Amino acid sequence: MITPANSIAALLTIFPLLAVAFFSEKMAAHVRSLPVWAQLTGPVCLSVPYLLVTCAAGMFRWGCFAVYALFPVAIANLLWQASRMNPATQPQREGTAVANSKAAPTTHSERRKFVLRKPMACRPSKEMDVKSTTEAAATHQSNLCQGRGVQQTIRIIA
Repeated sequence: MITPANSIAALLTIFPLLAVAFFSEKMAAHVRSLPVWAQLTGPVCLSVPYLLVTCAAGMFRWGCFAVYALFPVAIANLLWQASRMNPATQPQREGTAVANSKAAPTTHSERRKFVLRKPMACRPSKEMDVKSTTEAAATHQSNLCQGRGVQQTIRIIA
């Protein structure tokens, strides 16, 4: 049934998803700029659509509301604690520098130095590759088909 409360709840439900999908960097920067307490308790706002729909229909239950309100907050707190335990995953704020990072000393105009490879004379020939592949395949097939009277055919495409 389409009611004003259901329509508003649908918009409130899809708005955060679309905002993160299309403006992920701006949303992440905005959330990082909030105080920690707001970052951790902000997900309780995700329970507002439940309040609108169930209160309008007269089916509100405190147990369901507690799940919808506290579960996202608990997940946010767990993720926050995990990021504090592993400093490598913490997002860097603008204007801060990591102590062990080094700036790249090159510019776009500099050419890269390429490592010279061994000359072709040092590499095995194509015939040697075919021979070793044939021997390996024959050994494998003979072990699989031993005593069964199976004819072995090896086809190598070079």
